[in-house]
Amino acid sequence: MDKKVFSKTQINELEKHYNIVRVPKHSITYHSELKIKAVQDNLNGKAPTMIFIDSLTLK
Repeated sequence: MDKKVFSKTQINELEKHYNIVRVPKHSITYHSELKIKAVQDNLNGKAPTMIFIDSLTLK
């Protein structure tokens, strides 16, 4: 399976979001508060896609 490689432009855009801590070329590290909220929201029936769409707040 091929890994996604982010371009410099994509990395810069992703790093503008509050809930993203860092973006190396192959992955995204999310803020720990988002991880906890995502699990809670999922347990309450919220779809994973909606959790992450809602989390894309700019810094």
